[in-house]
Amino acid sequence: MCYRYKVASAAIASLISIASFSSLAKAESELYVTGGVASFDFDHASPTVATFRGGWNWNEHFGAEVEGSFGVSSDTIDPSEIELDIESQIGAYLVGHIPIGEQASVFARLGYVRTELEYEYSASGFIVDSDGVASGFGGQYMFTDRFGIRGDFTRMDTDGSINTNAIEALTVSGVFKFGGPE
Repeated sequence: MCYRYKVASAAIASLISIASFSSLAKAESELYVTGGVASFDFDHASPTVATFRGGWNWNEHFGAEVEGSFGVSSDTIDPSEIELDIESQIGAYLVGHIPIGEQASVFARLGYVRTELEYEYSASGFIVDSDGVASGFGGQYMFTDRFGIRGDFTRMDTDGSINTNAIEALTVSGVFKFGGPE
């Protein structure tokens, strides 16, 4: 799939999710969306994806989020010369937060993900679906009541249908919170 097409698709999906969440948001809501880039690591390759999340914190310490990622660049598995691309990855997580002051927090998350991988070698290729439990941790810093930055690490245990025991992702995202103080 063409790089520009993937980026355009990810941008459109992000705008649709923002529009959907904004219609649900109330003045004191804890709805949020994030958008960023993640580097996946497995099978001696590190493909890059665009990652978008939407979530809801039902109190200061607990929430839930959904996640969608779309491959924007592939990588070669050394030394086999097999090209690896992440076609898509979706997941749902429960999230626990610990505030650190007024603007920062750390979090842990536990959920379930499904990943679609594309392997290509010479003129042939195949797609592999994998799913499993995912867990991770990270931190978030809000510059204002609505805008911030987030970084996290997630480890996804796979179901054994691919040549690895786990997929790891390092993500950096911008954060937008709906509602909050005016």
